[in-house]
Amino acid sequence: MCIRDRYYTEAGLDINAVPAGAGRVPEVLYYAGVHARELPPVEVQLRLATYLLAQYDRDPVVAELLDTRDLWIVPLVNPDGRQRVDAGDPMWRKNARDNGDGTFGVDLNRNYDNHWSLGNPHPAEEDYCGPGAESEPETQIMRNFMLAHDFALSVDMHGYAGMVLWPLGYNKAFSPQEALLGRIGRAVASRLAYKAGTIARTLYQISGDGTTWSLERKGTLAFTIELNDKGFSPPFAAVDRDWAEWRWPLLWMARVAGNPASAELVLPPDPTQPVEAATAA
Repeated sequence: MCIRDRYYTEAGLDINAVPAGAGRVPEVLYYAGVHARELPPVEVQLRLATYLLAQYDRDPVVAELLDTRDLWIVPLVNPDGRQRVDAGDPMWRKNARDNGDGTFGVDLNRNYDNHWSLGNPHPAEEDYCGPGAESEPETQIMRNFMLAHDFALSVDMHGYAGMVLWPLGYNKAFSPQEALLGRIGRAVASRLAYKAGTIARTLYQISGDGTTWSLERKGTLAFTIELNDKGFSPPFAAVDRDWAEWRWPLLWMARVAGNPASAELVLPPDPTQPVEAATAA
């Protein structure tokens, strides 16, 4: 497993896409770090990549998964914004665009070309949707990456509301894929005691989000996961708990991606081999 696709932001920082698998369908995408201040999701994705690499030769469940499908992990979508967080602005959410009016940043999860015009047009606000649909290099990178693949299922990981969410975001209607999305989402949520439902009905209405774009543009069974942490940057021990909770559900979601209609209604017991600790390198 290696970094096979590398892209660059406006500030010249990397957005890396890490493949794991045999290059076969179905394809599954995991990504995180869309909002700069949400730190645990990035660590969970890094641990997932490390775990898959370490366990391929040790665990037949992991080996079977990687031999029969292609998994892609983008741990950090917003490195420019994360740089601001690491430099001492812990509540920074957006990217680092200079808006030209004394304000900075666009909310990347309001910037996709999916009902974008319903978004917040005020640059000083945290959920500013940008000067145009898909105006941001990070959005363009993820859009082009997803258009170049046929992901059967995707997971966009955030913090920290304790929810498993799926489209639609822009209104409270149900999508034609509601039955499949709900079958998978509720199976995971019931295991973890998370809330579950559509973005608009369970969290709040949003427009221009990547999850709804993925479903409506590509037909991907797309999920947004809100980890159940206490804040955006909780003590690092929270990452250990998040990883322990989500390791098997993330693998199971990839497992059922090829035939979602057959997904169990309740998340089955974890069949993987015990592992000491899969930590990010």
